[in-house]
Amino acid sequence: MRRGNSDQLDYGAQANLKRRTAVSNLSLDYFGRVSYKEREEVANDHRINEKYDRYITRNFFWTPISSEFYTDKYKNIKEQITVGMGLGYTVMNTKDIFWSFSGGPALIYTRFHTVEDGKNSENYSPAFELSTKYEQQLTAITDLTYNYKLTASNKESGIYKHHMILKFENELLSWLDIDITGVWDYVKTPQPDEAGVTPKRNDYQFLLGLGIEF
Repeated sequence: MRRGNSDQLDYGAQANLKRRTAVSNLSLDYFGRVSYKEREEVANDHRINEKYDRYITRNFFWTPISSEFYTDKYKNIKEQITVGMGLGYTVMNTKDIFWSFSGGPALIYTRFHTVEDGKNSENYSPAFELSTKYEQQLTAITDLTYNYKLTASNKESGIYKHHMILKFENELLSWLDIDITGVWDYVKTPQPDEAGVTPKRNDYQFLLGLGIEF
């Protein structure tokens, strides 16, 4: 279920791949939805994140590269590409809990579907990103994952935006989970389209689905 720029039922997909070693972390994440209401498309957005961390000490790490591709037809974003780097610190890394913070400079390229007369359809902006990731095994069958990323940029790119995911994975079988996910996206200054219509700042989602783990 979703409330925000449109109210309807959504079909969504998530994919999370990660590789951890003693000296590095690599993560690839996808989140996307396509929805139709009365045979008319009412939601279409996709987000792909990549992050590679290299440990300097036991807890401190640097991120030589992180990137994000984002598109949301109903937020007037045809494509938005963010590339950055930074430093981070792992607060906890045990069998049951993983928690880290990271942040650093980035560059954002945005291309809009439509814009008002006299405004550019493309925009480049320097930015600063701050993120945290928290994972915990709550019980023998339940895992919690919390991801939060804040981005500060120029006005055309939103000034301030964040992307937050809170997910509970409940094990049904050794390879099958039932997932309960809450998502909150916020943009302080969405870009108006050619008709002068400004998308809403907040989008909330609640998703219930099955997950395969391998």
